Amino acid sequence: MTTQLGTFAQVSATNAVCPVCAGADTTELLHHSSVPTNNVILCDDPASALGWPVGSFRLTLCRGCGFVFNADFDERLVEYSGRIEETQAFSPHFVRYAESLAGEWIDRYGIRNQTVLEVGCGKAEFLSLMCEIGDNKGIGYDPAVHLERVDAQVASRLSLVTELFGDEQLGLVADALVCRHTLEHIPAVHEFLSMLYRWADERSTPPIVLFEVPDVERVLDEVAFWDLFYEHCSYFTADTLRFAFERAGFDVLAVRRVYDGQYLVLEARPRRAETVHNQPDGDGDGDGVAAVAALAGRFVDRYRSITAVCRANLERFVADGNTVALWGGGSKAVSFLTSLEVGHLVEFAVDVNPNKQGKYLVGTGHAVVGPEQLRNYSSLQLVVMNPVYVPEITKTVEALDVDAQIISVNDLLQDESSLR
Repeated sequence: MTTQLGTFAQVSATNAVCPVCAGADTTELLHHSSVPTNNVILCDDPASALGWPVGSFRLTLCRGCGFVFNADFDERLVEYSGRIEETQAFSPHFVRYAESLAGEWIDRYGIRNQTVLEVGCGKAEFLSLMCEIGDNKGIGYDPAVHLERVDAQVASRLSLVTELFGDEQLGLVADALVCRHTLEHIPAVHEFLSMLYRWADERSTPPIVLFEVPDVERVLDEVAFWDLFYEHCSYFTADTLRFAFERAGFDVLAVRRVYDGQYLVLEARPRRAETVHNQPDGDGDGDGVAAVAALAGRFVDRYRSITAVCRANLERFVADGNTVALWGGGSKAVSFLTSLEVGHLVEFAVDVNPNKQGKYLVGTGHAVVGPEQLRNYSSLQLVVMNPVYVPEITKTVEALDVDAQIISVNDLLQDESSLR
């Protein structure tokens, strides 16, 4: 893989128009010329994984509104189908969070005995929670839905469609719209949000609109390069998320960080009075366009040294006789391995999701195994791809009584002396 750092002072993403504000004052931050186009699809054999299609990833900053996006994204290269395995619902920690968020939204906005529409419902786990906790009915759209995996106790409340949501569905009637971890996959952000505004605006009673996306401010600040990958073509700060919704016609009620600062949650309703929003004003949770530009510049300055430290730590683990494995057989692992080009230093990935076990990561061909298979190894060095799961994973490893050291991927950013 060829990796290039953009010159921050120049507009190097030629003809890159911002998908949020339509401005052309854009700056390239980072360019990977060849990355897998689907990080959350796993293959049945290493050859298929190694031969997975690739695309160009050109991380770009809009100086007009602060939005960050992949200027080279081509949606024709991305597959959205039943082969996607994106769920985190096999983690008790994540399930507790999802239950808490569903209950909070239901209580705050009185979503009981109503109809909830979820755009991009994945495996319908969250939509099921909204129906169970609030005694609601649910409508879900997502090509990745597996009808046979829906809880039988709630299936009668759900109407699930294995298609993308579009203009043809604007006539659907619902009291609340949920869209979690889907907007970052949408290249035409303003057009998509404008479509959802038209849906919401046609309702006689303004429905509540509830979104969740990753927070790119954390990614830039921590230089968390493993959270940058092809399917995620759109990256939001609190301010740019608010601005995008306001420009599309919504009144934003709240934007806040959740899940240990990894995600942003937005709550909004369609605005009845016309108001023009030209750019983020910086009075939200973030500090405006200037702050995003400063973070982006710092990210560019630190990227090369941070990735070099990561490689050096992995090389040291192997030199010390350890077997290195990544905990998390999904998008973060694929991005980590392909960005660093360290596939030869990592033996395999571990995941608690049985639907991933026995499969292979795209782009690298690494096998994904279940935790029980760790008993076959000694002197393991486990790198947890999401630090929020370290306590949960530590308990699992201790219960297995295997010879393993556990660190988070963020720990790899530290120099050698900090890890001893």
